[in-house]
Amino acid sequence: MANGNGNKLRVYLRGAYDSYNFGDDLILITVLEFLANGLRLPLDALDIYLQRRSGSLSVLGFSPPFEVHWYTDPIECILRWPGQHGRMPRLIRRVVKGLGFVLLVVEAALWKWGAQSAFFGSHFARLTSMDIVYYVGGGYITDKFLLRLIVEAAFVWLVKTLRPDVVIIGTGLGIGPFSTTIGRWLARSIVRRFSYLATREEESLKLVQRLAPETRARCLGDDVLLLSPLVAELKEPTQRRIAFNMKEFADHRYTESVVEYLVSFLTTRAASPGSAPRRVTFFSFGQYPGPDDQSLLEGRATAVLKSLVADSMSPYVVGWRRFVAELVQSEEGIGFAYHFIVLMGIAGRPCTAVYAGDYYRQKISGACKLLGMRPPLDAARLPLLGSVTKPPMENDEEIVSTREARLVEVHQLYDTMAAEYSRLWSALLGFKATANS
Repeated sequence: MANGNGNKLRVYLRGAYDSYNFGDDLILITVLEFLANGLRLPLDALDIYLQRRSGSLSVLGFSPPFEVHWYTDPIECILRWPGQHGRMPRLIRRVVKGLGFVLLVVEAALWKWGAQSAFFGSHFARLTSMDIVYYVGGGYITDKFLLRLIVEAAFVWLVKTLRPDVVIIGTGLGIGPFSTTIGRWLARSIVRRFSYLATREEESLKLVQRLAPETRARCLGDDVLLLSPLVAELKEPTQRRIAFNMKEFADHRYTESVVEYLVSFLTTRAASPGSAPRRVTFFSFGQYPGPDDQSLLEGRATAVLKSLVADSMSPYVVGWRRFVAELVQSEEGIGFAYHFIVLMGIAGRPCTAVYAGDYYRQKISGACKLLGMRPPLDAARLPLLGSVTKPPMENDEEIVSTREARLVEVHQLYDTMAAEYSRLWSALLGFKATANS
């Protein structure tokens, strides 16, 4: 495709990364690693622009394979105003932000017809230089996060107004669920402008097909699947460990009965007749100012549950690669975090997935189905499940054959995704990009 930056394509990656939520940070890391190493793209083929938020990417021990540029778009600038003047009365801040959005719309419309911008000219120049807007995976196109949905609808309108021929793509995206008409309308205004869209599970694909049947879309799975070759390298040697996670989200309520089930699970599954008990490690998938998983263990867990946990691990302390390695080397896991479950599934490890609410049901059930894992448990029904069974023997023939079948399925999913993304980027770049198998 033609571009305005010599032979380079300017790509603006949008997502929920850089906010101390490890799953979203891992998606971005996976995408950049795959573009550089999986597809073997020349490092001078792309100019990469990223959104700056809380700075979590800088503490994960990740060095981007491409030179990256940090950019804050005009909508984000308005939302973050007044910055250091934060003590200004709330009403005045809201009025000024409202006026800022009105001014942005007016200036964008005038800019389209050749007028100069008095306030947003540098932003408009930057956005019109972008060749591709790339929405990397995440579940933010839903009215569960209505403000974020409005922001993305506004951004897509803005960038298409300023540069109608900009290409918008998305991979590994979760779409929905929706509970309001305005949510569905905003989502349609976004996805109908995509040139290509790959979803992370089948329910999202069905929603896209209903909202915008004209959009080229298919279900390929979560983009972290692209880490499959690395996970295969990192998952040995297996550690006598149970990986454990609780997710610090507003609708995850760790009631007394839920905690009792977790205690029962960890106590029963850690026991190994004839040998030492398996170690329980808590894997934190976020920290303040993102979802502070560690605070759940320290603040809300009972003394009995805390006593079962031997140690804790955070990617923002040990680095992303070691964190992933320690997780996938675990013999078994139980957790609420979506990417905890995805990584255990990619590694072929037994994992008890738990969800709370319809939003998490959609994405966690979808991932379990795609990866051939056991259906997840509804946190609200945990007290009704009764006693936890003892772990099966690792050399049990049925367990071994099931695990091997799942790994074959994961490899097929990876091959399909890698081949599809290779074709996509070959078309975008105008030369053959080849995925490593």
